[in-house]
Amino acid sequence: MERAAFFAWIVTAVLLGGCRATGPRATEYSLSPEISVPRELALAAVESALIEQGLKIESRDWAAGLIQTAPVPIPNRNVDFITSARLSTPRPQRMIVDVRVVEADGANQVYCRARVQQQVSQAYRMATEDWRGDDRPGVTPIEAEAGSTAEQNVVWEFARRDRRMERMIVDAVTSRLAADGG
Repeated sequence: MERAAFFAWIVTAVLLGGCRATGPRATEYSLSPEISVPRELALAAVESALIEQGLKIESRDWAAGLIQTAPVPIPNRNVDFITSARLSTPRPQRMIVDVRVVEADGANQVYCRARVQQQVSQAYRMATEDWRGDDRPGVTPIEAEAGSTAEQNVVWEFARRDRRMERMIVDAVTSRLAADGG
């Protein structure tokens, strides 16, 4: 009987879980209006709009229609005291922008997302000792961080989206394509 109940639970979980579409969702990106230009021209406009905003392109996947920028440090002008009060210092932040050009029904649409990440390395280091459940110092340096570089040890977490930057990029792409006659 327990086996049948377990099997029924698994089937229900699979059916209710569904599947996620692989394309971008409108709730996660800022969108452009539909653009009636070839995909290559739209991707070139995206690339030049990103460079115009002072962003460095880290990766391009022309087949998938994806361009991603390298992380750009954000100055800590507006420090959120609540999130940095635990350590009493402002946490470094960076922004990564990814732009997708998706073709549907003969037209292209630009999806742009600017993610702001916050460095939480120190809080993560402090919490790892608590997660062990033991107050004795029993972690060797190789278990902690000595086996990797300083860049590999940095922990970043998603903080927010920069919708203003997203709109600036989408507007720049749209105006560039309109000026080119697209």
